[in-house]
Amino acid sequence: MTQLSPEPPREGPLLGVDPGEKRVGLALSDPRQVVSRPLETVSRRWDSLRARLDAVIVEHGVVGIVVGLPLREDGTRGKQAQRSETLAFLIEKEWPEIPVTLCDERWSSDEADARLAAANQTERAAGRDAAAAAIVLQSHLDSRMPS
Repeated sequence: MTQLSPEPPREGPLLGVDPGEKRVGLALSDPRQVVSRPLETVSRRWDSLRARLDAVIVEHGVVGIVVGLPLREDGTRGKQAQRSETLAFLIEKEWPEIPVTLCDERWSSDEADARLAAANQTERAAGRDAAAAAIVLQSHLDSRMPS
């Protein structure tokens, strides 16, 4: 986990962002930051994404954003990880009052695929990115829970 900004407050919803090649999955935590749920999938185009993020942030009172960082199996950064870092910095620049965290998401898409295996192909394609965002966000929430 890489912190771009100060630690987000422990109360209030966190927004999970899972950047894919074509779409970006969004997920939302409950206000107590215990569980996450898939929210939606949006276009990766910055203008569309920025408008949707702004609406979600305002509508849900988001207090922190967790961006998935797709590291390679050996933990190194590749092209996709660099894209995620760029997106995280754009988000941080657009909403400087909201803390942004990068969270390792190496296997979130695979896990999302496994969870969506029973769905038909269209549902799976539409839901994969949002489900992966929920998995990334849940991983972050779990890492912050006291032992």
